[in-house]
Amino acid sequence: MKQKTCGCLTDYLSAGFDIPREDFALTRIVDETHEKYSTEHRENRVYDYTLYKATILNMLAAWKSERFHVDSKDCRWMTCDEMLADETIRTINHDVVAMVRDHA
Repeated sequence: MKQKTCGCLTDYLSAGFDIPREDFALTRIVDETHEKYSTEHRENRVYDYTLYKATILNMLAAWKSERFHVDSKDCRWMTCDEMLADETIRTINHDVVAMVRDHA
C-alpha cells in the first residue's frame, strides 16, 4: 500500500510542479501520528504523517531561485529554523517542521 501512496505522490509532484518523473526519486523516511489542536477546525485532531525525502536529479532552473512560481503556486525555500521562527507556521505546523528537522 505504501508503494501505491508513493506512486500517487510521485504523480502529484510531477504534474503539480512540472518535474519529469525521471528527474526525482522519493524515499520514505518515517511515519508518525500526532494529536494536536486544529486551528482550522477548533478541536483536537489526530494526523498521520509520512515523511519522504525527494532527491532531485535534474533541478529546474527556476527552482534555483529563493522564490519561484510553478503552475498556480508561489514557492520559496526555507530552512527548518526559518519556518519555526515564523509565528503562523509554528502555530499550525510546529510538529511537522520538527519531524522534518529531526529526521532529515
